[in-house]
This record gives sequence, structure tokens and C-alpha cells, in this order.
Amino acid sequence: MPPRPEAQVTATIRPVSSPTGLVPPMSRVGTGDRPPVPPARAARGHVELGRLLSVVTAVAAALLAAGIVVHDLARPIGLYGATEYDDGTYFGAAIRLVDGHLPYRDFVFIQPPGITLVMAPIALAAHGIGARGALALARVLTAVVAGVNVLLVAHLVRHRSLAAVVTGAFVLAAFPAAIYADHTMMLEPYLVLFCLIGANLALSGDELTSVRWRLVAGGVAFGFAGTVKTWAVVPLLALCVCAVWRSRRSGALLVAGAAAGFVLPCLPFVLLAPHAFFHDVVASQLARAAARHTGVALRLVSIVGVRGVAGVYQSRILAVRVAVVLAAFLVAASLAPALRRRGSPLEWFALLATAGTVTAILVPPEFYSHYAYFSAPFLALALALAADRVVRLATRLAAPARGTARRRLATAAAVLAALAVVAGLVPLVTAELKFDSYSLTKRSTDPGPAIEAVVPAGACAVSDAASLLISADRFTSARPGCPELVDATGTWLSLDPHHPPSLKGPFDPALVALWKRWFEQAQYVVQAGPRDFRIPWTPALRQWFLANYRLVYAGKATVWRHLAAPKAGVALGKGRAAPVAARRASAA
Repeated sequence: MPPRPEAQVTATIRPVSSPTGLVPPMSRVGTGDRPPVPPARAARGHVELGRLLSVVTAVAAALLAAGIVVHDLARPIGLYGATEYDDGTYFGAAIRLVDGHLPYRDFVFIQPPGITLVMAPIALAAHGIGARGALALARVLTAVVAGVNVLLVAHLVRHRSLAAVVTGAFVLAAFPAAIYADHTMMLEPYLVLFCLIGANLALSGDELTSVRWRLVAGGVAFGFAGTVKTWAVVPLLALCVCAVWRSRRSGALLVAGAAAGFVLPCLPFVLLAPHAFFHDVVASQLARAAARHTGVALRLVSIVGVRGVAGVYQSRILAVRVAVVLAAFLVAASLAPALRRRGSPLEWFALLATAGTVTAILVPPEFYSHYAYFSAPFLALALALAADRVVRLATRLAAPARGTARRRLATAAAVLAALAVVAGLVPLVTAELKFDSYSLTKRSTDPGPAIEAVVPAGACAVSDAASLLISADRFTSARPGCPELVDATGTWLSLDPHHPPSLKGPFDPALVALWKRWFEQAQYVVQAGPRDFRIPWTPALRQWFLANYRLVYAGKATVWRHLAAPKAGVALGKGRAAPVAARRASAA
């Protein structure tokens, strides 16, 4: 006899016994309720969410850093104007290099050759878009580098917590010294770029990587950073100390890579002009005297990021107080725990690099505000690790038990830390942007079109500021034997490092003779202004100049035209080496 339909229905909904032998409550069967999420799956989801938030935060901070630079470049004189002296020197050296004129051999250049190699591809574009457009392209590239530097700092602390990523990324992105250093093509953004690439290659999480090629490649990146500016040796030493502490082999690989990264790019220049390379890059810098001394407190104004705050630039009190607070925070939240628990290589690298770079900025006799960007990424890294430790400690104290409650509390703490960082940086960024806007408006000009109108294309022109000729697309000359002047300040320091450029002198006779020879060879002279302190204006030289040149333009710059036919130039190399050799002979 077939079973009744009711029996079939009953059989289909009969509960199945659990492995423990107990029957689950019928109320849960067929009600549509989902079973509880396993703890492992919940933790994995929380980790994935944290990674996503970290990536979004890092990208947002990088866009902020690049956007601030773009904001500066969008001003009327930001992209094409003569906003700095240094960018014209560095980019001018790259143009000379791609045109076949080598630094040290053919013209004075007191920095290592790294920046000329980095800018060489863009300098090649000057043949198609002109020097003025190529410099604008280099400034746009610097905006990209500013964003990449933020991403590299965030990548170093990505494994820690969202609080670490927020602190490190946004502190560097909105750091006032970064805003000032990134607005045009300066050395510091590229120096920082290669140092951070080296750190990311050599470090894996909190530890040094065990992959040999990464250690060597990290050393190569630090070595090439040294070819941009020799200050790169400071964070390299910090990383080497951490490496040797764990493994001598790791330290040896780093040093070998760094040696290769520095020597190989410099070797061609050293072989072609060994004495000039050593004199310009090493001897002149070591003997260099400061035109004006900047006190420690005033340097701290830029280092701690309060340069643009109203009433602070001249008053050093707030800068010292902020420096003391930051130092106390790093000691309490990072140094003391690292000493007690033998901190990780990443922590020690951040602390040693911060201390070393700050010291490197405070010690030299001369200081400029953009120098402070060199210490900014390492300070941001140290603050990020310290903030991560504080958030973790607060989470443990508030939620001793592990699980969902602690994860939620950690997320909330990270969000609060992010809000605190942003709230603290907003007034600094606003003040710095206002300060830079005022500074650029008052100090910077765009005389390029005016100079271009009075100096014919291909004419031989010399200037005490290469940026003026580059902005006018008159930096290169079609006339053979035209002086290959790139850096007026560097030329002065190469010949007389004990007496930096000054209107009052004293003036080195070899330097005066060199400028007179350049005036004899040039067709046009473009001056930055009436107080062109980079030219050794002795009474005799000024009298000769006024007798042989006529003023053809006076405005944002002054342009003079040679009345007589210029003298033929000397052979390349000999013209550069003669005054240096004379100075060495007199010194001996």
C-alpha cells in the first residue's frame, strides 16, 4: 500500500542529526536564516577591506601631492616662468649634455651628473618643442615624482595598519617643504625618489629582504641617488647599519650595489675630466663658504613644516616647540619600544634615517628651504610607524579580547587617526600655499617672450641665470665658439669657494678675466636684474662692459647687445679648464 502524501512530506522535512547526535531546533530549518560567518572568514574579509582602504588612501594622498604641484604650475608663471635659479642650471646642463658638451670637461657643474642623466630624455625633446616647452615638461614630471614618492612611503608601511598608511602618505603629501621643493625641477624630489626605491627594494615588511638581487638592486638605487646629490649616503648608511646588525652578507650586498650605482654613471665623466670632476663636485663643495648663515631655529621652521604659518617664519619659538614635541613623540612611541623589544630593521631605518637627514640639513653652512624635503619622507615614515604603535596599544587596552570587537575598534582608531592627521595638515597646507603664492608672485617672472623678441634665434647669448635663456628658448646657439656657461654661481664657487657670490667682492682675478672673455665672445648678455651679484663687477669690468654693450631691453630682465663683432671663441674644454688651472696654481 503506497504511503500517504502527508507521510512523504513528513519524510522530506525530517531533520538530520548533527555530528553530536543532537537535533538542531526546527525553527532554524526552512526559515531562510544564514549560518554564522566563520571567524577565519570574517578575519580574512577584514584584512581585505583594510588592504583596499590602504590602497585608496595611498592613491588619494599621491593625487593630493601631485595636485598641489599642478596647482602651482597652473598659475600664470608657474609652468613657463623663471621661478628658480637652480632648475635652469640643472636642466641647462642636461641640454648641454645631449648637445655633446660634457659637464666638468666643457663647463663647470658642481653637482654629480645624475640629474643630467635623468633629464636627458626630456632635454632631447627640446630639439622639437624648444627649451621653454621642455622645461615645462620637466616640471610636470616633477609633479608625477611628488606623487610617486608618496606611494613609495605608503608601500613601506602597507603591512602595518591603515593608521600607518594614512599618517605616512598624507604627512609627506602635504608637507610644506614638499610643496616648495616640488613646484619646479629641483634635486630633492629626485634624490628622495631613488632613496625610497632603494628602501622598498631592500626591505620586505618589517625585515630586510632575503632575496639577494633585491638587496643589490636597492643598493644600486641608493648609489644612483648619490649621483643626484651626495646626501644620499646618509639614509644608505642607516640602512647598512640595519643590514649589518642582522647579517654581514646583507650589508655587503647593499654596499656593493651602492658602489656600482654611483661609480658606473660617474665613470665616463671622471675618465674624460678627472681633475675637473673632483674639483667641481668634491673640492669646491667642501671648501664652500656660506654667503649668509642660517640659524638652527630658522632651519627647524622648514624641517618641521611651519614655514608658511603667519608670524612664524621670523619667530622661531613655535618651530622649536613643534620639534621638541615631535622628538618626544618619536622617542616615546618608537625609540623606547624599539630599544626594549629590539625593534625591526624598518623601525630602526626610519629612526636612523630621520636623525641623519635632519642632522645633514642642520650642519652645512648654507641652507635653503627646499633642503627640508630631504628629511620629510623619513620623518613621515617614522611618524607612521609610531602612530601605528600607538593605535595598536590603544586597541589592546580598550578591547583585551581578540575577535570582531578588536577589529572594529582598530578600524575606528585608524579612522580617528586619519581625521586627526588631516585636521592637523589642512592649516599648514593652506598657509604654505598662500605663502608660496605670495612668494612666486613677488619674486618670479616670465621674461621669456620679451627676451625672445630682442634676441634672434641662434644668437650667442650668455646670462647669469640660465633659466632666463631657457624660458626664452635662446639657451643654445648656432654660432661656433659661443661660451658654454650653465651655472654662474657654480663657476664662481669653483674658482673661489671661500668667497661666495657677492656685490661687494672680493673678486677673484681669474673669475673676472673669465667673464670678460665671455663678454668678448657673446653677442647678447641677459641679466637677471640690476643687482646681478653672480657677475664679478669690478669697476674696470663694468666700465669696459658699458663701453662695448648697449641696453636693448629693460624690464623683468635686462638685455644688452654687443656693439662690436664678438671675438672668436676658444676650443671647447680649454676655455673651461684654463681659469680652473690658474686658480689651482695660485692656491698651490
